[in-house]
Amino acid sequence: MYIRLFLILLILGLNLNIFGQKEKFRFSARTGLNLAYLEYLDPDANALFKQVRTAKPGFVVGAVATVRLNPVLNVEAELVYTQKGLRYSQPEFFKVGRNTMNYIEIPISGHFLSLKKKREVWDFFVGAYAGYWTDGKYIVKNKLSGEVVKPKIDFSNDLYSYNRTDLGFLAGFSLYSQNKNWAFDVKYAHGFASLAHQGVDETEHRVITIGCKYIFLKTGKI
Repeated sequence: MYIRLFLILLILGLNLNIFGQKEKFRFSARTGLNLAYLEYLDPDANALFKQVRTAKPGFVVGAVATVRLNPVLNVEAELVYTQKGLRYSQPEFFKVGRNTMNYIEIPISGHFLSLKKKREVWDFFVGAYAGYWTDGKYIVKNKLSGEVVKPKIDFSNDLYSYNRTDLGFLAGFSLYSQNKNWAFDVKYAHGFASLAHQGVDETEHRVITIGCKYIFLKTGKI
């Protein structure tokens, strides 16, 4: 449904004949704060593992290339390094933990602009992303003994079958500064690829990102 909506809006935008003297290409640097969570696909998994799960903060940094198709429609492609994961506690076992999972991602999105006197004010965007899980680690603390364990994730572990590819859709909105060089955005990303291939460990990423981008290069005209 989301892909169909994106394609319909893209086709509508391509057929708007309101071209003006705007930059066709933009290049930006972006950064932001992630609030990441892992959603169990098995509704009984939290009770089984006796866990209380909460969102984990992380960061995202990368670069953005923007193509201006017309004054009210942009297409953006990003290359970012992003941290996902979650926090959790196991009160019955007096344990707290944090899982950090680092990804290289390529999000692609269509941005539908609201203009005021030919200046971008805000936009709404939808799209999709693909990511690769590069590395990560677990931090587990025993609240009784104070012992802290920090094992790195071992993708070669034969006892656990990891899925290192993440796919999903995204949606959000941006606000543009008056000098046209800054944009601030809020984005929700919903993963569809489970970290585990089967069983009660199947989980999917859910991430809210609050970020900004600085446009350092504008070129071309439409």
